[in-house]
Formats: sequence, structure tokens, C-alpha cells
Amino acid sequence: MKISINFLAVVSIIFFVSFLFFNTSTPTQATSGACSGHGGVSCSAGSDSDGSVICYDGWLGSSVSYSSMAMCQEDDSETVSYSCPANSAYSYYSNSCECNSGYILDGSTCLSVNSYCEDQYGDNTYGVGSGCYCDSGYEWNDGQTACDLIVVEEEAEEAEAINETLETVAPDETIELPTAGSYDSIKKDTILITRLTGYILLQAEEHGEAWYVNPADSIRYYMKDGAVAYQMMRSFGLGITDADLVKIPSVEDATEANLVGGVCNTNSLANSVKGKILLQVQQHGEAWYIDPDTCNRIYMKDGDSAYTIMRFLSLGISNDDLSKVPSGEI
Repeated sequence: MKISINFLAVVSIIFFVSFLFFNTSTPTQATSGACSGHGGVSCSAGSDSDGSVICYDGWLGSSVSYSSMAMCQEDDSETVSYSCPANSAYSYYSNSCECNSGYILDGSTCLSVNSYCEDQYGDNTYGVGSGCYCDSGYEWNDGQTACDLIVVEEEAEEAEAINETLETVAPDETIELPTAGSYDSIKKDTILITRLTGYILLQAEEHGEAWYVNPADSIRYYMKDGAVAYQMMRSFGLGITDADLVKIPSVEDATEANLVGGVCNTNSLANSVKGKILLQVQQHGEAWYIDPDTCNRIYMKDGDSAYTIMRFLSLGISNDDLSKVPSGEI
């Protein structure tokens, strides 16, 4: 009988010790892990709105109550609040306000990287990360205080050559129009005009005179030579951003345009500008012709190349049908 009592006594003692162990270790573990991995508990930050502790790195997800932290109760007078400017947050590591990601400190204000770059270096700049860069087509000046337009010597020579070519066609000079196929208002054919909009027409019964049917007004204009073609590029060109231009497939030349597949049925943007001349307004005004058959774009370097490309992609037309399309002068 004594053996049984002693055995029960031992079991009772073991159970009691185990009970004390598990009930005293749990809160200790929770307290010590209040801000584990977050720099520890910041007593000076006080309690969160739900009464929990605030960690040194600003983490507010702890489930441990501020009042349970004995070390914080010793001197609660250090609890302070911080007010930081817009686009910044208080850092308990540096004990100061720091700009949010994507913002840079400019005096006492946190600006977006783009705004900071424009403020420091002017227009034609943008920011990535913590650095400032020049827009496409621009480069840093010698002092790296602003971004200047890149002037390529070859492009300057090319522009000068084009201007010299244009001097052969003065702005007030009247270009003599071919008499064959002259417009006859009685024969005007609206359906035919709509079908030919944006195309280059060649008088098959004459000497291959070329006419461009401008989509903007459905009027045909005589494309006498490269100089006139250049005038057409500048007069009829529609400005387009780089972002929209890249959505339209490009081909190297007119030959490739006839070999590759068309995108008119799958590319709504390309289809909406087919037959038009597009100018890159965010670059140097480079001109592109959108082939009305395939909706691919072709680069027209200058007036002569425009004249060649547009004639290559032309349609033959009789004098009778040509007379059904209104004509105009640039």
C-alpha cells in the first residue's frame, strides 16, 4: 500500500512541475518574440492603436500587448509621436523621416524621381531608381546640367540637301497638272473615291503620272517628283507618338511590304491610319507611309525615297476612272 501511495505522489509531483513549466514558458516565448526579426520592441514609439507593441522597423503586426512589456513600463515618458512630410515615413533605425520608394529628398520635400530630375535638369529628362537620364534623342551637355537635342551630322547634311531640293519648287509656284484625266464633277463616283483613299494612282494610259488620294479630304494631289512628295509628307503628315507607332508593324522597303502578310484585320490602330503619312513628333519628324493593302509602315527617309516607295505601291488607273476623283493642289 505504501508503494502505491508513493507512486501516486511521484506522479502528482511530476504533473505539477509539468504544469508550471508549460504555463510559465508560453508567455515568456510570446514576449521575447514580440518583434523578432524586426529590430526589437520600440518602447519610445508607444503602443499601436490596438494596444500592441510597435517594432523598431515600424512593423505593426505584433500580437503582444504594450502593457505586458515590463521594460516599457519603467519609463513611459519617452513615448513620442512623429509627423513626416508627404511621400515619406518615419524610420526607427535612422530615427528620422525617409522618403518612400520611388521618391527623392529635395530640401524638405519628397519628390517623385521624374519630378526631381525635371526640377534639377529641366525637360527632356526622366528618372529610374535613383538616377536621372535623358529622353530618347537627347544627351547630356558637357557640364551634365541639362539634356540637349542630339544633332547627327549626317541628318543635318540630309536636311540641308532636302531644303536645297525644295528650293526648286517655290511655295508660290504653280505645278502644271496633267490635262488627261481631269476631274469631271458630273462623273464623280463616291464609292470609287472611298475605295481609292490613301492609295497612289498611276495614269496607266499616259506616262505613269502619280496621284496621292489624301485620306483627310478624299482629294487627289499630283505627285510630280521627290520635292513634291516631300511637301506632301509635311503637309498631309499626321503626328503620332512613339508608343503608338511601335504598335504598327514595320517593313524595310516596298518589296518586303508585298511579301509579308497584312495586319489590317488584326491591328485596329494600323487599320485606322492605312494610307496615311505619319510623322514621329517625339523624334525628328521621321515620316512613315502606311501601306493601305497590308497596313504595315514603311520609312520614307526623304522626298526621293517617298516618291519611289509610294510609286512602287501604286495602283494603275484609267483616265476615265481618274476623272471621277476630285483633284487639288498643295
